[in-house]
Amino acid sequence: MAKNQNTLFSWNFDDTTQHRSPLWYMIALSFAIGLIIWGFLTRQYGMSIVIMLLVGFIYFLENNSEDHVSVEITDLGVRIQNSFHDYSRIHSYSLVYSWDQAVYLRLHLKKGVFDLQT
Repeated sequence: MAKNQNTLFSWNFDDTTQHRSPLWYMIALSFAIGLIIWGFLTRQYGMSIVIMLLVGFIYFLENNSEDHVSVEITDLGVRIQNSFHDYSRIHSYSLVYSWDQAVYLRLHLKKGVFDLQT
C-alpha cells in the first residue's frame, strides 16, 4: 500500500451481526447437546462428532469476529480493517449510503464476493 494515496470515502461502524441474546445460545446449545446424546444412543457416532465439530466451529467464528470495523476507499483500492484490496484484484464494487452514512459495501473480487453491511 502506497503512502501517498488520497482517501475518497471512509467510515467506521460497530458490527452487530454476532450479538445474540443469551436465550438464543441456551436454546442452540440445548438442541446441539440433545442431538449429540441422541446420536450416541442410536449409535450414530459419526453424526455426533460432526455436530460437535460444527458447534465448535460456529462458536469460534462468533467469538473471533471484530466488534469495530473500519472501511476506507482510496484512489488505489479498498481497505477493510487490515486487509487492502487494490483495484487490480477487484472486479467491481458497489456502495450504498444514506446521506453521509454508508450502509452497504459489496466487493466483487476476481476470486469471490465480499459483503459488508452496517
